[in-house]
Amino acid sequence: MLLPRRWIRYIFQLVVACVLLTGMVLVSDLYLNVLPTTIQTRLPLHQPGMVIKDVKFVSCYLSTGCATEGQEDGWVRLPKDIYLGATWAKRGYMIVQRVDERELENGDKVILDIALNDNAESEYPSRVKNDVLQNNDNAGPITEKAVKSRGWTQRSDGHLWVRYGKYNVYNSVTDLEVLFGDGAREPRLGWTLLDGYIEPDAKSKPRLSIRLGQKKQNPTLKLKMNEDGKIRILQVADMHFSTLDGACRDTYGGKDPNCKADPRTLEFIERLIEKEKPDLVVMTGDQVFGDASPDTQTSLYKAVYPFVKHKIPYAMVFGNHDDEGNLGRKEIMDLVTQLPYSLSAAGPEEVPGVGNYVLTIESYKNKNNIGAVLYFLDSHKKRPDQKVNPGYDWIKDDQLTYVSQALDSIDSDGPDPLSIAFFHVPVPEYRDQLPMVGTQGEPPITPNFNSGAMKMLQDLGVTVISVGHDHLNDYCKFADDSQAIADASGIWLCYGGGIGEGGYAGGQNGFMRRARIFEIDERTLSIFSWKRLNDDELTKIDHNTLVSDGFIAKPVIN
Repeated sequence: MLLPRRWIRYIFQLVVACVLLTGMVLVSDLYLNVLPTTIQTRLPLHQPGMVIKDVKFVSCYLSTGCATEGQEDGWVRLPKDIYLGATWAKRGYMIVQRVDERELENGDKVILDIALNDNAESEYPSRVKNDVLQNNDNAGPITEKAVKSRGWTQRSDGHLWVRYGKYNVYNSVTDLEVLFGDGAREPRLGWTLLDGYIEPDAKSKPRLSIRLGQKKQNPTLKLKMNEDGKIRILQVADMHFSTLDGACRDTYGGKDPNCKADPRTLEFIERLIEKEKPDLVVMTGDQVFGDASPDTQTSLYKAVYPFVKHKIPYAMVFGNHDDEGNLGRKEIMDLVTQLPYSLSAAGPEEVPGVGNYVLTIESYKNKNNIGAVLYFLDSHKKRPDQKVNPGYDWIKDDQLTYVSQALDSIDSDGPDPLSIAFFHVPVPEYRDQLPMVGTQGEPPITPNFNSGAMKMLQDLGVTVISVGHDHLNDYCKFADDSQAIADASGIWLCYGGGIGEGGYAGGQNGFMRRARIFEIDERTLSIFSWKRLNDDELTKIDHNTLVSDGFIAKPVIN
């Protein structure tokens, strides 16, 4: 039996009204926080998690212990000592009280915001003043009453301010971490790095970064040739970022007492991005200068920040210094893979090293075709048994087998794609006397043992290898091997050239920092490369054709 048309019309109108009413309530809740806490935490599309109910800073002495009080109430000590171990006896930690939001009752208060005192001459932090001004119709001076009405409370240490209030699914503090230094950066979506310091007198300049609301999903990435059939890759080698600003080493043109390494390196990278507009960035190791990175997370976040800011996908491999701070290779990669615009991968656990993976670039003509393939390998660091087997470790057979199998698994209907391999420590063939485009400012530091990595990559069809490690070398050498299985005979062995002001650069007058750019052209089956110098004009040097019409291009040396 069919319902009368009038009934159907009424039911439809009722459904539309319910949908509109629900939408109005949810929108109102977004701005006015009208829904009860017990309803907000159980909305169908909401993914429940932890929320910060309270926070405080504590300092302690090793003689008295630094145990967290009240752990049974959800209090947890964050792992970072805000002094970075600068004093042997004193430690300082942030203590947070985390609760499952589903356990909150309607009357419970949580933390809605945090501020740090960023101006010694002001009674209130800038973040507190801005919040009060934005939510107060009165344009007069900020009063204690207005501050309290917004829920702001100054903690006992005087530098930490906390805003308490009713739980809001969008605007409650759900996570908190410590970073360090004036130059710290926050690349994670949904996180805010606060101005000011947890303790202003601490030389480590400890800061807080907070996340409001649920964890944000990173954009889904897929590398694809541009409509003109090209893709531009910026290689940055040996950035050497520190936890704080970092000391400049071998400044070009002579020593500069006012030089701060990391800000200067970041400025150069920003200028490169603006000039070259890369589609992909490849970091070929020593992003982190381990000796100057008691907090590797802070150093790493500075390294990736410019690329996240400009929404440029990036991939990285590790060098010999990255894991010399407080985090190992796997821990660093765990951080990197969770960051926005990162294409980096740890690779299979059974394969030696961390960071063995393959990226494919989709053809501009057909999504079922591959326009280019990029290989990334962990070239390891110095061998642990230096007395028995001194020098640097080498790329292992299992790594080469893995990339070979990865190539076999690529499903493409088109011709064999162009390919480049990236890692940090050069293979022994870089020491050979070969035709060269560019500068060799120091002897290549390579493993003593030749594992055959170059030969196997060449047999896979790789036409270019590019590395870092030796900061004073920026050349591309042409290695011709008529025994190669690949159709094209030979392979280019390139360096990125050192980019970081915190890395060595050749003595008193320094070596101008630089970066390498690759352009892959699928239409002409070509690979071009050039470099940019960190001078006022970002001078372009050594433009070179590496591959043309799918074949190795013989070097043209001026």
